[in-house]
Amino acid sequence: MIGLQQLEEEFQTLCADGAVLAEAEGADVCVMARHVVVMVMMMVIMIVMIVAVFVFGVLGYWVLEDWSLLDAVYMTVITLTTVGFKEVRPLDTNGRVFTIVLLVMGVGLALISVALIAQLVAESQLGARSRRRRME
Repeated sequence: MIGLQQLEEEFQTLCADGAVLAEAEGADVCVMARHVVVMVMMMVIMIVMIVAVFVFGVLGYWVLEDWSLLDAVYMTVITLTTVGFKEVRPLDTNGRVFTIVLLVMGVGLALISVALIAQLVAESQLGARSRRRRME
């Protein structure tokens, strides 16, 4: 997998080449490249955060409630997806507080992810319109 340092080096190379292309073609290649890098970085951060919350949930149920790994995964999945089908076993006070924290984290992360994706889509559409106008 490409690291952030490699991504930054690729961006610098593309941006330096893009400055020449921008003058020749009338398109701001450097800005487009930066937008792509930002989109990729945001997606990677969102995926890492989703995995982190999932692992946090599994470890929490596994440690706090002393459940099996499968039970902890099941409870984490039904909590994060807000299905709330059925608890594996009755929760004690610590388990209930943990479930509330996990649910708030999961729903908050989902809302932030949807907002970021919507922002990226809107920005890319606005950028495409702007590029089309300049080309005409």
